[in-house]
Amino acid sequence: MNLDRYSLDLFRKSKGLYINYFVMTRRYTKADLEQIVSMQYQNLNAIHDLLSIMKHQNELLTNANKKLSDEIKGVKEKLYSGKGLQVRKRK
Repeated sequence: MNLDRYSLDLFRKSKGLYINYFVMTRRYTKADLEQIVSMQYQNLNAIHDLLSIMKHQNELLTNANKKLSDEIKGVKEKLYSGKGLQVRKRK
């Protein structure tokens, strides 16, 4: 059983080395390189768009947190200044 597993691991490693060698020795044409660069450019633009959206969402969250924090401070000030909520006494 261990021998089979070992030989399978060796086969996978040798297959991986062959694939790496094949990819490294491949000759690319100008059209291939232009297509790769074009795809990378599209991916870069997509990442830029996502970053812009995330920045906007972060600003919205920051503003919402600031407003919520201000509201909480206001409620606490009202409660502790004696002008706030009245607590009913039980009968």
